[in-house]
Amino acid sequence: MFASALLLSGSLFATTPVTTPLEEKSTDPIIIELAQLAATLKLENALAEFVSLYSSTIKLKRVQYGTVDNELAPGYLFTPVNVVPGKKYSGLVFIRGGSHGQFGNHYFELIEEAIKRGYVVICPDIRGSIGYGLAYYKKVDVAGKQVDDVLSAADFLVESTPVVDPSRLAIMGYSHGGLMTLLAIEKAPDRFKAAVDVVGPANLAAYVARRTSPADKAEIYGQASFAGADKDPSIFIKKSPAAHVAQIRAPLLIIAASNDTIVPVALHQTPLIEALKAAKIPHEYQVYQNPPGGHEFFTDTLVGHEALIRAFDFLDKAMNGRPAAK
Repeated sequence: MFASALLLSGSLFATTPVTTPLEEKSTDPIIIELAQLAATLKLENALAEFVSLYSSTIKLKRVQYGTVDNELAPGYLFTPVNVVPGKKYSGLVFIRGGSHGQFGNHYFELIEEAIKRGYVVICPDIRGSIGYGLAYYKKVDVAGKQVDDVLSAADFLVESTPVVDPSRLAIMGYSHGGLMTLLAIEKAPDRFKAAVDVVGPANLAAYVARRTSPADKAEIYGQASFAGADKDPSIFIKKSPAAHVAQIRAPLLIIAASNDTIVPVALHQTPLIEALKAAKIPHEYQVYQNPPGGHEFFTDTLVGHEALIRAFDFLDKAMNGRPAAK
């Protein structure tokens, strides 16, 4: 149903081209390298800021975890400073936005709320993240190894943190992280007890159509998970989360913005929700009406704070064994 509804028609691609950072538009190695250095400095500043703000209540630990292809991925582990002896905590995998994003200070409130509610959190900077060198940056593989990196982070969280209850593992992602969340709960249906997708793309045909620069196109068609898509664009539909919702087992909350021009509701959340309903998958959804910032409303706005509380209320309910509404 999803594939037939989203044939590669002119209307599907009639969206405004996405604005990408300079390093993603450019093929100049000097510009790209300077962007990497600037991103590394920005990351270090954010981590130092987190420690200065939260060191009395939250412990931040830099980690590296093994990937499916025997490499190491960076991540950030957050635990309460005062762990209650004998207590088992819920685990949360949170995936930041941007196919080339990185952890930053706009996620501090989410970490604080998670810890307050009794979660231990891992924030993986999956392959493709900026700030870890050009080789890592170029490894982006949206529908393939990036998803594997998310699942490996979940494994690491459970295996390296004895206080985490492996039966109470949740996942949440923002924007590109929302896409990773959807793909992860489809690839590993029994891994997570609950999931939250915040403005995540569910339609990869629309997702890639908005990336029009030569550098964007070269990167997309060079990814292993999109092999052959330059000749057969239907591959993007076949790889889309909305095409595989029948695999989902975890209760899912979808959060969207009606004025999102990056991930328009009509092209992403609407077909996803229709597919979930048809497959009778437990889910809830909320489309916020014209929030400030549109696609970016989830971070640093009052409406975003409301959505954050909504997300954790949903997780708390699902993690305690009560099913989400259909």
